[in-house]
Amino acid sequence: PLNNVKVRQALCYAANRQEVLDMIADGKGTIIGSSMFPAFGKYYVPELSERYNQDIEKAKELLKEAGYEDTDGDGIVEKDGEPLNLRLVFQTEEYASWKSLCEFLKSEYEKIGVGIELVEEESAAYYDAIWSTRDYDLCIYRSYEDSWMPHGFLKSMFYAPDGAKAVNWYDEELNNDLGEVLKTQDEEERTALYDKILTRINDQAVTIPLYYPNRDYIYNNTRLTNVELAPTAYEGINWATLDVVE
Repeated sequence: PLNNVKVRQALCYAANRQEVLDMIADGKGTIIGSSMFPAFGKYYVPELSERYNQDIEKAKELLKEAGYEDTDGDGIVEKDGEPLNLRLVFQTEEYASWKSLCEFLKSEYEKIGVGIELVEEESAAYYDAIWSTRDYDLCIYRSYEDSWMPHGFLKSMFYAPDGAKAVNWYDEELNNDLGEVLKTQDEEERTALYDKILTRINDQAVTIPLYYPNRDYIYNNTRLTNVELAPTAYEGINWATLDVVE
């Protein structure tokens, strides 16, 4: 079913990101819409942040266009006699809140007639399902803010060298662009290529970005001035701008 872009888009439209943020992070975060990376990152496409706002009726319409309807009245849509049931794999050893998150998403998707089987794995089996066996329909995952952002994350998830198998999703155009983006020395060209990559991921509804949690810092504002957030979690703050009052 997930080979059909309209099914993937329906899942995007069904997710209520604000309720996810309020429930999981007590509202302390940023709704990033369909942009995979937050605005404080270097490569950010603001036009994507407003796409796929929750629209249950739009999601149902897309499923119907994809050929899925609930003809037997059991609440789950089907096509050619096959109900649309998906396995959502997650773990709680590292991220305890993912259980509540997945339970909420299950309830959201049932509103549009998509059945969700929640599969909780211990962490080793979870990563094995993602990286080795690909034994899932949907999985909860997190992006990471490191010095390789966004390329390290994008390449690990969506790039496949010759003869290999992409971890999350393979798209020939996306694969080619990911292979090219680091070859250019021109920053404008690189930015344009990342815009194209992130827009492609968005248009094809490959991911369903939910939110970014806030990063909180406590500091003495009588001794420290010009405190700015750095674009990566490794740095934390921008040390170059920080001033210490003696």
